[in-house]
Amino acid sequence: MNPEQRIRQHFENSAATALKTQAAIGLQVVDAARRIATVYDNGGKLLLCGNGGSASDALHFSAELLCRYEKERQPLAAIALPADTATLTAAGNDYDFSQVFARQISGLGKPNDALIVFTTSGQSPNILEAARAATTAGLSVIALTGRDGGPWRICSIRMTWN
Repeated sequence: MNPEQRIRQHFENSAATALKTQAAIGLQVVDAARRIATVYDNGGKLLLCGNGGSASDALHFSAELLCRYEKERQPLAAIALPADTATLTAAGNDYDFSQVFARQISGLGKPNDALIVFTTSGQSPNILEAARAATTAGLSVIALTGRDGGPWRICSIRMTWN
């Protein structure tokens, strides 16, 4: 396959994946958007977390909310929990790594808030503990996961795609 064919194939695959994703989780995305709008309508904020590349997704999403996305608007309250390295390392050292986000949620989360978790495996103990802490604190939990969602049944909204 020559370079032009490879590029064309990549775009075709990307379009097919987008259509499959819309069919698989389109309604959950709408539910999540409505939940997020309700959080902001009620004066709440979003807390976001993930590990590795998913941590980068959390930071990117938070930045779009705080700055702007597509048009000029007021900032929307969002905190990317992986960005606080001092708290991450303190919680990891003083407790254990499974608590690095749960401690932040326990201190920052309020009932009008929501937690958005990004997890490829769906099995990370620190992300599961974050969801438990959020549920205990009365937050809605939105999970974007790449697995079947086994332990993620605790979530308000779960979007699973492989």
